[in-house]
Amino acid sequence: MVHLGPDGEALDNQAAEVMDVTHRDVDLEIVHAADVEHAQHLGQRPQVRVEPPEGLAGMLDQPDGNERFQPDAQRGARHLRVGPLEHAAARERPHPLEATGGREADPGGEFLVGEPSIILQSGQNDEVDSVNWHHCAFETKSIRLCPNQERCTLRVMARDPLKILTERILEWPAAVREARVTPVLSTDALDRRIAAHDLSQPHDLGTLVAEVVDLLEQGGLHATHPRYFGLFVPGVRRAGVIADALAALYNPQLGAWWHAPAASEIERHTLAHLSRRLGFSPSDATAMFTTGGSEANLTGVLLALASAFPDYPRDGLVGLAGRPVLYVSDQAHDSFVKVARVTGIGERGLRRVPSDARQRLDVDDLRQQIARDRAAGQVPFCVVGTAGTTATGAIDPLPALADLCRAEGIWFHVDAAWGGLALLSERLRPHVAGIERADSVTWDAHKTMPIPMGAGMFFCRARRLVESFFSVHTGYVPDALAGREDFYQGSLQWSRRFIGLKVFLTLAELGSEAVAALVDHQAAMAHLLGERLVEAGWRVTNDTPLPLVCFTRDHLRPDATADLPRRLAAEGVAWISEARLPSGERWLRACITHHETGPSDVDALVSSLRSPDRGSFG
Repeated sequence: MVHLGPDGEALDNQAAEVMDVTHRDVDLEIVHAADVEHAQHLGQRPQVRVEPPEGLAGMLDQPDGNERFQPDAQRGARHLRVGPLEHAAARERPHPLEATGGREADPGGEFLVGEPSIILQSGQNDEVDSVNWHHCAFETKSIRLCPNQERCTLRVMARDPLKILTERILEWPAAVREARVTPVLSTDALDRRIAAHDLSQPHDLGTLVAEVVDLLEQGGLHATHPRYFGLFVPGVRRAGVIADALAALYNPQLGAWWHAPAASEIERHTLAHLSRRLGFSPSDATAMFTTGGSEANLTGVLLALASAFPDYPRDGLVGLAGRPVLYVSDQAHDSFVKVARVTGIGERGLRRVPSDARQRLDVDDLRQQIARDRAAGQVPFCVVGTAGTTATGAIDPLPALADLCRAEGIWFHVDAAWGGLALLSERLRPHVAGIERADSVTWDAHKTMPIPMGAGMFFCRARRLVESFFSVHTGYVPDALAGREDFYQGSLQWSRRFIGLKVFLTLAELGSEAVAALVDHQAAMAHLLGERLVEAGWRVTNDTPLPLVCFTRDHLRPDATADLPRRLAAEGVAWISEARLPSGERWLRACITHHETGPSDVDALVSSLRSPDRGSFG
């Protein structure tokens, strides 16, 4: 037996006795990864595998007669089995699974380490197994067995669900750096473990929370990892996590002001601050939090229809004199395809305007399309400019689009769901000049600030139009208070979660200068990434001041832009994506989404791209 004291120290020399056959100092660390069915934890010993140091591998070919040392033929690799661990204070206690049917009571603050077998592996690189000892009252990430009696380490997860939550809030931001960026759990193992939970029966909440924590940490793509160079999902700060917990705890309903005065005023105050950053006057314009950019874009197009066709809110599309036409770039977000379907204009009412060599909407081509559609009896009613396209980070020529829309009498909507981050930086703000002339704007706080999803925002100059389009009269909701805004009367949502608290706490904690510094840092890391890629023989292909880099290299295999991200994901080193352009070009894409991504992370990505095991690029 290996006995661990309350602080994780070895209590006797049995660890040395077990390992002394190597006649040398060794330091073995259990590698935690999940691939054992959840149900097995109740009836079978979970097994953990570790890579032994050089010198131990040789003994694996000479299995000892002792029961503790037996090769495991089932894995197709050489293993050494070392017998079970338990806490010294519980030496005479029955095994927890035998004593309590799979649920371990807290033994006075001293935790029993179940009875898992430790398997030492000889360096073969096959699939890693799982250890989940939640039914033994905790989860372990690492144990070090040290023959020289050095301190062993054991991370204990208490059964109290609030303690588990607090621990992960405190530890995960640092722990994620040591984790793979991509999931450890196989799809089959994930399905089996979740299916093992019978939702018709009650379960201990602490055990459930510990299991969910492990599922999330082992079975998910970690967008909060500094080496996640992916879609617009940022790293998060503690303020946003606390805010979401508070919003869930107090559960205010923000549909009507009188129902949640404090929460409503916090959101109003926060939106007024961001309206000023945008260039809108809070007294004349209106703003609201949304579930995300899709809802905000839909809201903008609905209001554009109501502006162009005053009878649309009452009669719909039936009485319109001609087909309404919406114009977006061929690089615009595909949410506008859904918007076209939902509003009733249909995909035939959506025009994809070609982009130029910098992936920006071609204003001359747009002008020609508008003229052709008018001549054909159709009705152009809205133009969308994108500030920060998803694939390449391009910023459409917003001033020219604003001029054209004003001359044509067309609603101008700007989708700045991600590119809105430039509004937070004095250095980047000039690159989105013209956004202040838009009739409406989409801006996602959860894409542009270090806060949890989701926190979309919609801003509109036409306050009265918004009120007339969304207002309803009910027989079950009290009338609005004079001078106070009921959010359900100005948006698609009725029941409303306290979305804005995480934005408020993050902005208030940091202040404008610190927020700008975070954005500028991300842009600087993207610039550094571009430099490092060029030095390594790659070619940067996009042109944007925003923190997104697209790249390729000459003679790259056609399938490499899809294959290379898959290989990186399989290794867990980093996560990047592929950008497929309307022109047919395919580039690799890396976006700096985490405010703590640093030069070492950039270098690690570039190094992994040029590693010899990447194979031929040609």
